[in-house]
Amino acid sequence: MSSDKTIPIIFFVVFLVIALPVALFFRKAPAATLTASEKELIAFSYKPVSLTLPPPQTTFPPMVSPVRATPKQSGDFLSNNSRQPPAASTTVVTAQKALPRSLTSLPVVSMIYFAGSTRMAIIDNHVVNEGSPLNGGIVAKIEQTRVLVRKAGKDIWLTTN
Repeated sequence: MSSDKTIPIIFFVVFLVIALPVALFFRKAPAATLTASEKELIAFSYKPVSLTLPPPQTTFPPMVSPVRATPKQSGDFLSNNSRQPPAASTTVVTAQKALPRSLTSLPVVSMIYFAGSTRMAIIDNHVVNEGSPLNGGIVAKIEQTRVLVRKAGKDIWLTTN
């Protein structure tokens, strides 16, 4: 081989050794096939959307306590309470007439919460704990189904029903 042909062959081989891996590295990957959702996204166009309001939800009347207090009398247990007395059609149980005048109308217990050492009750729309004052009396004890109120040395057990 003559030297005239050797130099171009060496350059050609070096070019192939360098250019071929570079060309393979930077070549484009074949186009992947598109899924139906990708084709839909590509073909997306603005379409007006009409919005309608949902039908109105059913409303329920306010909850009313099934327990009703007897009509107030002056000097009764609820004398400080601002609640309105029930309608005149409410009748007083005859057993209550034997009680002293201060015990004829009792507070209404709406709910008792009793979980371990946490004991609370809702009496006449007020949250009370043991030891809380209640219209001149004291909440002495709260049990799972009843509340003990002490007023003027008398013990009164209140229940939710």
